[in-house]
Amino acid sequence: MKEVGIGAIFFTVLYGLTIVTSLVGNTLLMYIVCKRPEVRSLNSFMFVNMAVADLLVTAVIMPSSIVFLHTESAWAITGIFGEITCRMLHYVGHVNLAASILCLVVMAVDRYYAIISPLNRDHLWFRNAKIVSPVIWFVAMTLVSMTLVFYDLDEYNDCLYDFYIFGSDYGTILHPFYFLFIFVTIYIIPLVIISLLYAKIAHKVWFHRTPGHPVSESQLRREVITKRKVVRMLIVIVATFAVCWLPAQVFHIVLAIAGWDIDVPPNIQRAVFWCAHANSAINPWLYLTLSGNIKSAFSKMISEDFRGETKCRSQRASRYAIDTMDYKQKEEAPL
Repeated sequence: MKEVGIGAIFFTVLYGLTIVTSLVGNTLLMYIVCKRPEVRSLNSFMFVNMAVADLLVTAVIMPSSIVFLHTESAWAITGIFGEITCRMLHYVGHVNLAASILCLVVMAVDRYYAIISPLNRDHLWFRNAKIVSPVIWFVAMTLVSMTLVFYDLDEYNDCLYDFYIFGSDYGTILHPFYFLFIFVTIYIIPLVIISLLYAKIAHKVWFHRTPGHPVSESQLRREVITKRKVVRMLIVIVATFAVCWLPAQVFHIVLAIAGWDIDVPPNIQRAVFWCAHANSAINPWLYLTLSGNIKSAFSKMISEDFRGETKCRSQRASRYAIDTMDYKQKEEAPL
């Protein structure tokens, strides 16, 4: 730590806090869905998939980012194992990004059918979480498989992009193509699809009234309020994801187009990537605070644990009182 020592220390502490927040939030979310059957729906299983992706970012990407703060791009492992770990680290990061946004797409499509075409919703194959979850991860791993090819160790054992493995002519083309491909396929296209679906949903929920609805006015109002809450929650989650990842996406695109000739201050780069990684810590707390079902289940778990603990203490106190009385009676009994 020389010139950037203060910045490295600041972001090390920031990453440490982010890791703790992410571990607690994502573990708690998965625990609630596992323990409370009433919250298990397609949305909650998509939340769990995103929590798995976020935990991988927390366990793999964030600690590596802390190491990079102090070593820049120098890789601690050499040889063939160093090449494998270098490629796998960045591959895992890209897979998690792709899996997370695909989960958001699935939730948007499901919500679209739930509100726009509810009669056709139950027959959709992707509503089966046991089927759609593996599909999401397979598609995510396939989309970013190029990452395994384009990362490598250089002669200084730095883990960097290597777009010239097929020659300089191809490298010049592959350089911007790779980042544009990632930007378009796992950021722009999914967000455009999600935005169009939620725009249609919002118009239906907020501005459209179904004529001749068979239920009472109060029941209809409750249904509309519930739908609005769910849609609002999902829009907030998507918007947070888009905002957190936008600086990193723009950063890569600008550098790719400029040929990496732009000199970006180290602390700006650190802030850009921390912002993207921080989304893994923000996500679970958004679910826990905005999802009525998950929040209610969490409150019930706390109250049940409290009642159980109070009951145990009462039972222990009763047993202690009985044992004390028995002991005194034995002492007072004539020999």
